Amino acid sequence: MGANKALRYGLIAGLVTTLYFGGIYLYSEISLEKQLMVHPYVTFSKHLIYLIFMFLCMKSTVDKENAKELSVWIKPAFITFLMANLIFYIFYYLMFKYVDNTLMEASMEYMLDYLPDSKPEGIPGKVNPLTEVSKDIRLSSTIFAYVREIILGFVFSGILALILRRR
Repeated sequence: MGANKALRYGLIAGLVTTLYFGGIYLYSEISLEKQLMVHPYVTFSKHLIYLIFMFLCMKSTVDKENAKELSVWIKPAFITFLMANLIFYIFYYLMFKYVDNTLMEASMEYMLDYLPDSKPEGIPGKVNPLTEVSKDIRLSSTIFAYVREIILGFVFSGILALILRRR
């Protein structure tokens, strides 16, 4: 029963996140500004949506009186994160691959702005990482990004579990 609720919360969180990013994409396209959908702060803000829904899921599924083990608290939040992030990365891949091929270029521009060590000229004596960055998104890189974020989702779930268990 708890896993179904967690999947439901994850589905809602994923849909809210894709609507949020879709709205930002449309705003950037209409206003003719630099594409904000790939801005590092906007990209990281999706985690706030995930955290809200992870919190709501934990509050509604875990019986505080009987739940002593930390795993009982972590599981619903982590499932919510996995589902929401899966929906987001499917949206992300479709946007980059089929809807707007210029999103990768905008992402590279932001990377150059926010990672000073990644300037086109590179660091003397080191290989420039931007010379090997693909200008097209691949399914394998999207899957790798999703799997990499699973670690962050587990950390978020653990922190939320520790906080809510003590309240």
